[in-house]
Amino acid sequence: MPENDRTDPHATPDATPATTAHARSHAAGGGTVTATLRPLVPDGLPAAGGTVPVLLRLEGHLEDGARPARTPLDLALVLDRSGSMRGAPLEAARQGAHDAIDLLEDGDRVALVTFDHEVERRAPLTELGSDRSALHAAVDDVTARGRTALHGGWTEGAQALADHLDPARRARVLLLTDGRANVGVTDPATFAQDVADLHATGIATSTLGVGPRFGEDLLAALAEAGAGRFGYAETAGDVRDAVVAEVVGADATVARDVRARTADGDPRVHLASVLGAYGVDGDATVLPDLVDGLPLDVLAEVEVAPGDPATDVDAGTLVLTWTDPTGAPAAVDLDLRVALLDDATYAAAARDDAVAAADAAHRIAARREVALDAARRGDRAAVAAEVAAMRALVADAPDVPPIRRHRAAIDRIADALERGDVGGARKRMRAEAERRRTGFERDDLLAGDAYDAKRAALEQRRAERAARATGASDVSAPAKPAPASPSDPTRRPPERTRSVPRDGGGTAEVRLVMGDLTEAAVDA
Repeated sequence: MPENDRTDPHATPDATPATTAHARSHAAGGGTVTATLRPLVPDGLPAAGGTVPVLLRLEGHLEDGARPARTPLDLALVLDRSGSMRGAPLEAARQGAHDAIDLLEDGDRVALVTFDHEVERRAPLTELGSDRSALHAAVDDVTARGRTALHGGWTEGAQALADHLDPARRARVLLLTDGRANVGVTDPATFAQDVADLHATGIATSTLGVGPRFGEDLLAALAEAGAGRFGYAETAGDVRDAVVAEVVGADATVARDVRARTADGDPRVHLASVLGAYGVDGDATVLPDLVDGLPLDVLAEVEVAPGDPATDVDAGTLVLTWTDPTGAPAAVDLDLRVALLDDATYAAAARDDAVAAADAAHRIAARREVALDAARRGDRAAVAAEVAAMRALVADAPDVPPIRRHRAAIDRIADALERGDVGGARKRMRAEAERRRTGFERDDLLAGDAYDAKRAALEQRRAERAARATGASDVSAPAKPAPASPSDPTRRPPERTRSVPRDGGGTAEVRLVMGDLTEAAVDA
């Protein structure tokens, strides 16, 4: 069992350190998980009683000098090619598929499936090496037509993986679509159960909605049933970033199957289960996987019965278990020992900004669910009222990065409402709810070391593709402009990219596409 440590690396300068537990996985794991449990007031809890928020912060890091052997990935790329995908949506999906193929390592395997009202396996599960041109050509050859056999396309991608399922490899279906299922199985409950059954065999499912038409509730439900991620992509850049994050995140996972259980201490204090839209497994709360360098903040509550002030009170224990990168089990206990403070002392004590922000985020999420229900009914006035309430919560919260993200997300929802785009507002809210459920901050991942390690290989392979498209022999030299031709979809415009830091954290990618603007999938 890992040892406990009372030093909190996240404590504010004027705060008493909260209880911290450091846990190192088995020596062969090559990963470290740090867990911090901290109440709203670092000095203690109110002796007068009440319900107090407590923040559980989990951070995972892979160690450079002791990284475990990488687990190969089998990925089924399932692309919607129905008529509504014609133009920018399909071009964005193709670009995302190209980047997925280029980001994967030698020895990984990829299958390509496309669907409209018919389903076609364009490429069987293919092991990747230095020459990936056949897969790229298959992606470029996808054109739009027909209706949407969403379940059939997903099933074919799942079968491509199931035919070669290997417990020593990870397997995932990535479904990219802009439509709603209208051919074959269309019942959401039946579809989600099929995805859950597949996950039980070891194959996960992630979904990416492209453009304004897709059914966000269905795609989010499929991702949740398949233990994957759901994303909303409005632009070609969003598709690319989501696919990049999906592939890179699979390699950067430090802890899987994370579970949290609580045990009470002093009879006056009850440490409740963690809050949020997480799954339940018996007496445990199922938390998202931990990705290298991406902190996960989870809110819990402590209920205090009124009584006299006291010192060194056992406020309970939070027991965390997970599976490390080698597949071995790991665990840590976090004991929360605090003082029970009189009214005046508690009222005058400093608050922990991180805990206050997590509490505000939880309240914002509750308002967002109400707004989402109103948006499904088409009640714009009710949605606007909830958006105003969310803005008030943001205004009262500490100005820290998570709250700034919420502010930006609320602004995007409000902007959609002002344009009369209730469907767009609904999709944004659903995507935010899923981001909270999975704890996956895409921008942070793309700005971190995990992506930096892949960036050079991706840019080199992009350059090689551009060179082949133009017939150039020197991939280090700028490629000659060569616009894509509708009659020759294999000739893609050459690209150059540059990453630019964002003010609120993360990076943006500026992509220069040389050639005919009308044939390029660009954001602006």
